Amino acid sequence: MKRFKRGAVLLSLLLTIILSGVMIGIADDAPPPPNKFYGNVSLNGEPAPVGIVINAHIDGELRGSVEVTTPGKYGDNLNYLVVNGSAADDGKMIEFYVNGVRANETAVWYSMAPPRKLDLSVEGVCGDLNSDGEINMTDLYLLLKHVGNHGDYEAIADVNCDGSVNMGDVILLLNHVNNPEIYRLTCCEET
Repeated sequence: MKRFKRGAVLLSLLLTIILSGVMIGIADDAPPPPNKFYGNVSLNGEPAPVGIVINAHIDGELRGSVEVTTPGKYGDNLNYLVVNGSAADDGKMIEFYVNGVRANETAVWYSMAPPRKLDLSVEGVCGDLNSDGEINMTDLYLLLKHVGNHGDYEAIADVNCDGSVNMGDVILLLNHVNNPEIYRLTCCEET
């Protein structure tokens, strides 16, 4: 009986050692926790309206997204902008896009970083013809009316920076509304 107890203890010890090694191996392969951001967000100096989407990119790849739920703020109520990464992303630049337009601010992705406050701002939001903080079909409609010379539409936006407001601007704005991650607008001086 004594031999049986010693064998059981040795077997238990051996299993504990083996399983702890497996758990260490699993922990080493786990991705690091994401970076988290929160702060104020403005469009042309005004608080960003509710519903605006903020995206975070590393090396041009979407790594996180959050929607504004309180005017002028993102990541509030612990609903952070979560930016996923890996050990290979340590030290890489994070670019932020507010409603498809690149923000003036950037950050660096760090492993094990605590939540960070980062105020974001976008100036000269080109394509937002009705100044509601969004670039959508309403803006496209206003630009199309202007290009077609229908009525009193003063929607002037040279979104493709070719020096004139024409159907090229309408097409680019339509593409941007449908897929802002691919078709980004260049903010130009109004003509």
